[in-house]
Amino acid sequence: MIDPNRLKSIKLIFEDEDIVVVNKPSNMAVHGGASLDRKGTLFGILQQLSPTKLYPVHRLDKATSGLVVLAKNADSVKKLGQTWEQSEKVYYAWVFGKSEPKTITLDIDGQSAKTEIIGTRRMYDRANISELEIKLWTGRTHQIRRHLTAENLAVVMDDKYGDFRNNKAFRRQMKALGISISKKTLFLHAGRLRIASRQTEFTCDVPELWRECATKLGSQAGNL
Repeated sequence: MIDPNRLKSIKLIFEDEDIVVVNKPSNMAVHGGASLDRKGTLFGILQQLSPTKLYPVHRLDKATSGLVVLAKNADSVKKLGQTWEQSEKVYYAWVFGKSEPKTITLDIDGQSAKTEIIGTRRMYDRANISELEIKLWTGRTHQIRRHLTAENLAVVMDDKYGDFRNNKAFRRQMKALGISISKKTLFLHAGRLRIASRQTEFTCDVPELWRECATKLGSQAGNL
């Protein structure tokens, strides 16, 4: 078993003889590539601390935080892979703009893709920010970010697909309120996962930075 006290920024959510579920911080790659230091990846760190071999089941973007599942044996990774598309994956995102619940079906890189906004909450009129609850039906590259941008709902701090000017203004606003935000921070979080093959649901809270920003923005709004 993995000692949670040695994980530092990674939070252990669940572990048994078949799987490990963790809350990955933003700005940490799930596993290595040609240009990445594999020892500094989520998979590399967990493998160093695990007495058994681990197998990646899926991945999150480096900038996205939240739930990641790793298997502890070949049988488990096979079962998870066979039913992964049927597993329910729910994300939370801060976006510029506002929206009603809707389903987005816009092909990505020639492949069908489906993203469903299942919940919305208008947060701050002055900052033009809403929080969305999103169900991911397919897993295309950067799907949520690309689908939301297509709907004029750019994810906060997404400089690749989003709104650079709004991101810069947001960083400046938060700095004035005493919070420093890295350009690499992304307000997108995998917060709920129901694994189809196990009929088990896991959840994890959004990063503390989100709460700090919400508190500051809420206090500012109260003084307007």
